[in-house]
Amino acid sequence: MSVLITPYTEHYMNCYLNNLYSIACSYDSNYKSLSYRNDFCYSIIKNQDKNSLHFDYTNDFYLSIYNAIYKSKHNQQFDILKFPLGERKKIDFEIFKNMPKYLENNQVLFIMIDLFDFNNGNVFYGKIHREHFLLISGFNQNNNEFIVLDDGSKGYGFYNIEYNNLFSLMEKDMPNGYILDISKVRLPSKVEINYDSIKNNTTRLINEIKYILDGLPQISFPINYYEYCEFLIFIQRCFNRHISNKCLLNFLCVNNNTTLGEQLFEINKMLLSNWYNLRARMLKKTFAGEEIQYEKIFQKLQSMFDNEVVFWLLLKKYL
Repeated sequence: MSVLITPYTEHYMNCYLNNLYSIACSYDSNYKSLSYRNDFCYSIIKNQDKNSLHFDYTNDFYLSIYNAIYKSKHNQQFDILKFPLGERKKIDFEIFKNMPKYLENNQVLFIMIDLFDFNNGNVFYGKIHREHFLLISGFNQNNNEFIVLDDGSKGYGFYNIEYNNLFSLMEKDMPNGYILDISKVRLPSKVEINYDSIKNNTTRLINEIKYILDGLPQISFPINYYEYCEFLIFIQRCFNRHISNKCLLNFLCVNNNTTLGEQLFEINKMLLSNWYNLRARMLKKTFAGEEIQYEKIFQKLQSMFDNEVVFWLLLKKYL
């Protein structure tokens, strides 16, 4: 048995957001437009004597989809680990045993696990502890497997996990979980897109990227595996956002046949390719056991962020 959910695969944000957008867009595909907004931020995080690059989504970005699904009016600082995703449960053996029954009643389960123990192709497995959400949406009785939505080795989508394997994972971590009755989700009938916020975010992003460019010489090179993973995630998220930028340009009806429109699509395509190639080169070096030349990578970042500024300046002109 499975709860009818269509994975949101237009672009990947994180395990939390893609799960929520999968639920929302399964009811109303118009909700995907909320994810196109340029409501994210670049920053430099200072931790003691180290500076590192950071990418995340704004408070409003998280709250817009959360409030829509849960019919809430939260406006405080968003916290992934504290905002409830349904009826909160401590996943003990009794809850685990009853999971198929929950699914029969159109209830999905969000569980928080540790990527240290979960081999889904992630770079943290067996090396670094990191919290991660799984959305359990089905159970295959013939194969005794749970069906989960996850960002695994083949990208975000459905994966099968054997009953005993999932139980072993939970037994290690005794995770918190949430049970959400999908049948009770009632999305607002109108999807509100604030075009002024897109304009304002464009200006903000230009200023943030210029700040990044000024601070790039002071960014610390990764010196251990954890810092390497965080830097790799930053690059991956930048790449994912340029997939979303293409969706944003189409949503704003940017005309590819005009000079300005053609420039926007071309610059975005170039940046998409550059972020992808940068990540691919890092992974290739890692798998080959070769040293990563961070000096060269940061030189490349300089020109890429310069082009990021050009992209947003052009979009601002278009808007």
